[in-house]
Amino acid sequence: MGLNRKGPDVRRSVGRLTRACDRHTGPAFSTATLEYDIEGMRRYTVTLKAFEDEPRVDVVLRLHKQSVWEPENLYIALPFCPGAPEFERWLDKTGAMMRPGIDQIPGTLTDYYSVQAGVALCSDTRGLIIATPDTHLIQLGDLDFGPRPLAGDKALESQHSRMYVWLMNNFWETNFDADLAGFYEFRFSVLWGADLRDPVRALERCRDVNYGIRSFRLKKTAGGT
Repeated sequence: MGLNRKGPDVRRSVGRLTRACDRHTGPAFSTATLEYDIEGMRRYTVTLKAFEDEPRVDVVLRLHKQSVWEPENLYIALPFCPGAPEFERWLDKTGAMMRPGIDQIPGTLTDYYSVQAGVALCSDTRGLIIATPDTHLIQLGDLDFGPRPLAGDKALESQHSRMYVWLMNNFWETNFDADLAGFYEFRFSVLWGADLRDPVRALERCRDVNYGIRSFRLKKTAGGT
């Protein structure tokens, strides 16, 4: 219909960092927990784990959502490479990889996309990936109410500079209750480097990070091995 799902009278609030705690530095990684004050949340913490031998930060988001009946959306900003035209955005779709607004049918929606393993930002010299094992809805562009440019519109070149994880909503039938209330945990991983400049390699790395380390049990034999 040419408009997004937010009404002109939408009320939006932004989280405020209130405290940094539980800081730890070790030989393999360092951690810190950030606490935020956010409307509609009783608790909202972000734990960062930065590795010493790898350009990687793992993120664990824990929140306690209050119970309300009004229509709601919860977004997390992904402020990586904004306004940098040399970076090309790639999404890991089911069975394929695509560039939003480019590798799709003209006149189709460009506001949000369902992804599998995550998102890659690639240039000729370096790349960055955001692995999303627990969340699969990516919002692109401005969140304000107004006309929505579709695939093929030149306005997308400036509007797609912003990127969010669309974490929760009660607009559709989802795996959340209608009031979105309760305790939740979501994980993300952010990696960067020259080895991720190739989009195929970058999205493969997203999948590897999401799968984690495979473990299996070895049966002990009579000989003790």
